[in-house]
Amino acid sequence: MPKTNPPAVVADDDFDVNSLMDTLRAKKRELTIGATVVVVVAGGLLLWRLSVTQKSDRAAHALTEATNSLYQGNRPLASSQLQTVADRYRDTPAGVEGAMVLSQLDFEEARWADGIKVLEAVKQSSAIDNFKGPVDGLIGSGYMDQKKYDDAVKHYQLAADESPYQSIKDAFQADAARTLTLAGKKDEARKIWEAIVARPESPLVAEAKVRLGELDAAPATKN
Repeated sequence: MPKTNPPAVVADDDFDVNSLMDTLRAKKRELTIGATVVVVVAGGLLLWRLSVTQKSDRAAHALTEATNSLYQGNRPLASSQLQTVADRYRDTPAGVEGAMVLSQLDFEEARWADGIKVLEAVKQSSAIDNFKGPVDGLIGSGYMDQKKYDDAVKHYQLAADESPYQSIKDAFQADAARTLTLAGKKDEARKIWEAIVARPESPLVAEAKVRLGELDAAPATKN
């Protein structure tokens, strides 16, 4: 009886490949749609980033024009341009900087409420992260100019908390200590100066020692 060859054994790998090919053929439409979605999303992100970059560039240009007007002595025009930068480009670094410069112009002209309002508004900016300390420090200065010492101290200490570097923290704490002294709260001021003296590397150490000497020489008063 003639021998018959057994049917060829198909490797498991062959089945896997064939199954995969069948799946790919069956899912061709879904895969095509998925790839299209990925491309659309990636393109959308690219356009969004390009738009953000262009907006930041426009904001920086507008801020430069405003500061040029200021340097040329045209304060009314500079104020108007800075207000536009602060309003139109609030969510850009240049928009935050514009608000800060505008607030200082307001303070110089004794329009403290206006300046503080500008700064409080810009604190809602999505670009505020790197400016929190300086903005609160300026708000503190606005209150200090009005002799609203408690509000000034509050914002100086907020600015210190929000600042990433110890030297800047010390600068804002020193502002708070000077204000506390003016408010007659010398014990609280002393604690701040002593904390600064305890950090020999602080750039405020020399002033802190002088201030402590002044507090020691002054007659004791009740807070």
